[in-house]
Amino acid sequence: MMLRKRSLLSQVSKADYKGCNAASPIAAYTSGNDSITLKRRGHHFFICGVPGHCSAGQKKVDVRIAKLTASSAAPSFSPAASPLPATSSGSNSSSGGAVSNPAAAPRPSGANTATPTVVALALALLYPVFSGGSLR
Repeated sequence: MMLRKRSLLSQVSKADYKGCNAASPIAAYTSGNDSITLKRRGHHFFICGVPGHCSAGQKKVDVRIAKLTASSAAPSFSPAASPLPATSSGSNSSSGGAVSNPAAAPRPSGANTATPTVVALALALLYPVFSGGSLR
């Protein structure tokens, strides 16, 4: 995932995620080409660490790593519902809800390949936020 050098992706606690607070992140990613390895099951919360971006409605991502079994698919993730800024006509759009996972490719025996896939998908959702693209 390539981000602008001035971008700041922050991994935060659940409370900081809910409050859009990036003041004391668990980890901060600023190189523009960061790899993130999630080493535990459960929820992992990411927000834009640039002051004001999260509270202005830019995407936040909650990545959930589920317990994997031989028959389970890739873990689920869901972008947080973030209202988009009102247009000049005064209408307000919002998006939300869970995003369905596409069918996962079979895993090699004994390998846990779901974590990199989920992180890549979650970061792909954040790409428009950090690259200056528009959210639709």
